[in-house]
Amino acid sequence: MLISHSMQLLPGNVRPEDWTRISAILLFTKAATPLFVFVFGMTMAFVYYERMLLPDGALFLRRRMWRRARLAFLSFEFLVIVVETANQTPFSSIIMRLLYLRPGNWAEVLNFYVVLLLVGPWVVRWWRRTPSWMRLLVVPSLYLLGTFLAQVPVPSELFVLKNIITSYPLSSRSEVVLDTFPVLQLSSFFLVGLSVGQHLFERLKVNRMRQVFVSLSLFVLVGGLASYFLSGDTVRDFLRDMALDHYRFPPQISYVLFGLASVLAITMYSVWIVNVRKSTNSVIRMIELLGRHSLFTFNLQYVLLFTVYGLLLGLQQRLSFLASLLNTCLVIVVCVTIVWIWERWRLRTVR
Repeated sequence: MLISHSMQLLPGNVRPEDWTRISAILLFTKAATPLFVFVFGMTMAFVYYERMLLPDGALFLRRRMWRRARLAFLSFEFLVIVVETANQTPFSSIIMRLLYLRPGNWAEVLNFYVVLLLVGPWVVRWWRRTPSWMRLLVVPSLYLLGTFLAQVPVPSELFVLKNIITSYPLSSRSEVVLDTFPVLQLSSFFLVGLSVGQHLFERLKVNRMRQVFVSLSLFVLVGGLASYFLSGDTVRDFLRDMALDHYRFPPQISYVLFGLASVLAITMYSVWIVNVRKSTNSVIRMIELLGRHSLFTFNLQYVLLFTVYGLLLGLQQRLSFLASLLNTCLVIVVCVTIVWIWERWRLRTVR
């Protein structure tokens, strides 16, 4: 997420002739969107599946998820005020954006989390008891239902709310291509993550992680090959399209399969490093640090990209590919450093 956003969103970033080179980098970062949602589901299985069996499990789930939903909502409102003010948006338009009456094209993933966290206590409990055959039907059904409902027209006042639930039609009322995270379609990634999380959690307790590693490898291979053959493109065009697409919905099925293969490959790598080799490396430790404070990191990188770079430094000129890469590294280093300092401060405060 940090690499993908900073490479594309830094003011004046990347000249058009550099997109061929940058697409090679973005190919390995475009898993950010489904990865966030996939890991969200997988983490829920680890955090809540045992706790929900206790007498106070249902109450615990509601309190934890609804508190997180409130933080996600407040984060969205905060970013709207900060970024729109930095962009010198009229006050009336900012109010409309805060009230979900004006479309936007950034930070929409927070609204996805708000909705999913509000219904999460019931979804997690229901999914744990759902048999495998029903799961295989529900996952594609949600995706197809969202894609179908996306084509249904609604009054202009409901356009943004509809966009949150089922994505947008091919063009919006204002001809703005929205960077959207529709709940129905992306719930397929969330539910797959919930299932994989349950699978990992149950085998972790009996130390059968090598079996998990083999099964994940098979899923990655099948998903990647199916994605390529369904696209009907040459290898070069397929890789370039996957890199430049940002998982805007509704995508082709090949994009969905590529996203699942990508996140499962990253999961497989993490399982291999931590549970098979019994070691970690600097990349894993950095991801773990950012993951513990993912919402804080998300807010921080938007403030850096839209205000510090855009307002204070005034970087409006087009940057070379090398300068863009160096600025991206700087944003990542700053995010990691601030998150590390914040974690140390919180631990000291708790003590």
